Amino acid sequence: MPVGYDPLRVGLDEARLIAIKALLISRLPLLNQALGRDTLDILGTITADMVEIGDTETAWNPSTGPLRIRITAGGENDGLDYESEISYSLDGNSGWKYTYSTNIYVYFHPEAMPSLDEAAQAEAREFAKARLSDWMTLGVFNIWDPDTHTGGVVLNLTSNIITETPGVDSLVESMIKRVYKGNVPKSYAGAVLFPTLHLVHTGTIE
Repeated sequence: MPVGYDPLRVGLDEARLIAIKALLISRLPLLNQALGRDTLDILGTITADMVEIGDTETAWNPSTGPLRIRITAGGENDGLDYESEISYSLDGNSGWKYTYSTNIYVYFHPEAMPSLDEAAQAEAREFAKARLSDWMTLGVFNIWDPDTHTGGVVLNLTSNIITETPGVDSLVESMIKRVYKGNVPKSYAGAVLFPTLHLVHTGTIE
């Protein structure tokens, strides 16, 4: 039988944040290859410490990296984090189904490329946002298996709430659902607009 909630163990909500961060970090070599194939190598190497859970209002020092990838809950436009429903199988067994929405923000520091003039910086940021969007969508999450005709990644979680013991829960059909691009204000020597890539990730646990 499923274990159910245990306050001493990782729950579903927490486990999906941990799993998304771990997957992104594991695929950073692909991102660095994409950024390093031409003049975007000015951004340098994107490292694991630039991938964070949580989002602060204040900015980071650009000497520690040109960007930050930040993961937060509540990915829907109205802040919806997840929905739950009862699912039924063909043999009549029922269980819970949870569909999670997660924000993934990529912020570019406005002082990350000081050697470029304003126009060159703007162009470089647009290409960088495009490559990060392609990397996260096509290279990390929105994978299609032609043999099983299934899409999305299956993420094994550190929780054991839904799944039969001794297994672990899985976030299935894990994919990027929507992508937004724009500017977000951050506190850095006053209020400054940071060029931003905002991806909405969805996945289901059942």
